[in-house]
Amino acid sequence: AGAVRAGFRRGAPGTGGARGRQGRGRAGDARRRLSASPGRATLRAVSRTRTSLAAALLALALPATGGLLWMLHADAWGLGGRSPVLSYDTAQYALAARELATHGRLATTFALPLELSRHAAPPWPLAVVQPGLVLIEAALFRVTPPTLRVGPFVLAQLNRPDQREWLAVVVPLLAFILTGLVLAVVASRLLRRHAPGLSEGRRLVAALTVGLAFYLDPEAQHFAAGGFTELPFTFGLLLALAALVLGSAPRHALGFGLLLGVTGALRGSMLWFAPVFALAAAALAPPGRRARVAALVLLGYALPLAPWWLYKWRMFGSPAWDLSRFAVWDGVRGHTWFSLHHVPELP
Repeated sequence: AGAVRAGFRRGAPGTGGARGRQGRGRAGDARRRLSASPGRATLRAVSRTRTSLAAALLALALPATGGLLWMLHADAWGLGGRSPVLSYDTAQYALAARELATHGRLATTFALPLELSRHAAPPWPLAVVQPGLVLIEAALFRVTPPTLRVGPFVLAQLNRPDQREWLAVVVPLLAFILTGLVLAVVASRLLRRHAPGLSEGRRLVAALTVGLAFYLDPEAQHFAAGGFTELPFTFGLLLALAALVLGSAPRHALGFGLLLGVTGALRGSMLWFAPVFALAAAALAPPGRRARVAALVLLGYALPLAPWWLYKWRMFGSPAWDLSRFAVWDGVRGHTWFSLHHVPELP
């Protein structure tokens, strides 16, 4: 018995002494792990802080770069000098927006000869332009004061028509800046999801490259230097595509449809894209919810555009009326844009 007790005290093999030493070893390892874990946690926190700081700096650098590139393009183009701010297309939107802001009616003082057979006297109903940009520009014309001030300092004078026409550039410029920024954000999220092994630095550089590729596109810069609908429409399409690839479209089907409807108010070509987007959202939904998702998307698309369709039905007798559809015949069988629109009757 004494030998057994001595063996326990000495920790003979297979005895409680060995187990005691093992327990003490494990306790020591745990203490070392506990003492080392704060260091690793600190490193992880510092790494996350650096990544967040780099992302914040990129979020500021991208819009600044886009704005600088826009200014260089506008200067090279001679915007407001040898190149007018308002072109033929953009002036139609600006005139309709001024009419809405001044008189509160959805009409215009611009008309093609083809329209005179139906409406002989001004103001004429909107037969060519879409309502989205008209409504936004009208709101800008309405809320922007004649003089922009910050305290006693005058930033800009917007009294004369040649000064207020610059307000037509605000929406395309914002769409230009936001499109590059959203492209970078979506690219970063997709890389984080599909390439988790990629380092944070490389992921941010890739996202920055995607955003800069858009800002460096000369055509994008040109459309941002005028009151065109192309860039706001592109921004809406980008948001819709991002909702699909990130998986939020089937979860928020009605909101996704509303986004499509607001985008469709900018350009009529959205009418052909809306069913495709609805089918794409339905395909991403669970099998039992696909029909419901498609129906909600189409309902959301129709809600913002229903007043516009009623307006065209009342003014022209058809909700599908759009004079711009004749542009597809430009150059066909000797037709030109001039010959298609400067006639007394529909071609």
